[in-house]
Amino acid sequence: MFSPTGAAQPSASIPVHEVIAIVRVWVDQEARHWPDFAGAYLWGGITAMPPDAPFSLYRDVDVVVVLTAGASDDDQEVFYRGVALEVIPRNLDSHRDAAATLANPSAGPNLATTTILADPTGILAPFQQAVAAEYGRHRWVQARCAAEQVLAEQALNAMGQAATPAERLDATRDLLGALSGLLAVAQLKRPTTRRTLALLHELLHEQGRADLHAAALAVMGSAALDVAAVEGLLDQTITSFDRAAAVRRTPTPYGFAIQPHLRPYYLEGTREMIEQGLHREAVFWISCLDTAYVVLENDAPASEKPAFAAKLQAMYATLGYTSAPAWPARIAAAERLAGAIFQLAADLAVRHAD
Repeated sequence: MFSPTGAAQPSASIPVHEVIAIVRVWVDQEARHWPDFAGAYLWGGITAMPPDAPFSLYRDVDVVVVLTAGASDDDQEVFYRGVALEVIPRNLDSHRDAAATLANPSAGPNLATTTILADPTGILAPFQQAVAAEYGRHRWVQARCAAEQVLAEQALNAMGQAATPAERLDATRDLLGALSGLLAVAQLKRPTTRRTLALLHELLHEQGRADLHAAALAVMGSAALDVAAVEGLLDQTITSFDRAAAVRRTPTPYGFAIQPHLRPYYLEGTREMIEQGLHREAVFWISCLDTAYVVLENDAPASEKPAFAAKLQAMYATLGYTSAPAWPARIAAAERLAGAIFQLAADLAVRHAD
């Protein structure tokens, strides 16, 4: 059902409305025939884009497929008519409590602006309308900010508990994702993944807080990297991605994203940021390809594993995650950054709520 049929041209783009039309066809011809199918709708950045805006085909489109029961926690990747789809299974029961959705910093912004692609039960459309009507209310802006702040606090705690470079990087990404998301939802904007640090750059500079942006890059470990160093990291990780996509067999968390047709998403999606002068911010997205190294450790021939493991350790070292003695100072910087952003977000939330 999910075999790719080709590869998109990395530089190609088509209007958003054409992308949505292709996703509708996939829903009608494929997803609608799944057992327990109960509807589908768009998710992610495309929900906030104008119909005539160009959509770069290196990007994937998130689509939620709603099931009456039995939705797994694992997303799936589909390549359909030149468009990469990330299919997100969700149970219908999670679409009955508008308050829970409005308080969720991920679900709230997405449901408020989504396009319903199929609604055979008649539940999704009125649910989406209820979320959209309440989305800008002060109580829900505050609730979404509180949820992101909890995630940031949990990530800070995880940084304190982290004992390996992998654990340190995971916790740091979680923290920066939550802080970027916090500033976004405080202003009725949506969080993002690929452009986490690019969004944080935008939001902090809008508030005249370039100092906090610099602090965020230092916490990530990319503040001192020049373009050549970032391009070197990109080349290294794409080479590892290519090999991982060729040998992947063992199920692993986020392993669904290591597929050949997603190569442009990582390569072109990173180059876009580099060309925009956001090479240090692009490191966040490059680091997300550490999943490829997990795949290689599981499935690459034994003779290849040491070289790939060395590449991963080199990335950790470049970003400052291998030095245990230096780690407490990174945590202290992260705590200062979080405290400042918590206060900034609280001030912004008051201004932007209805």
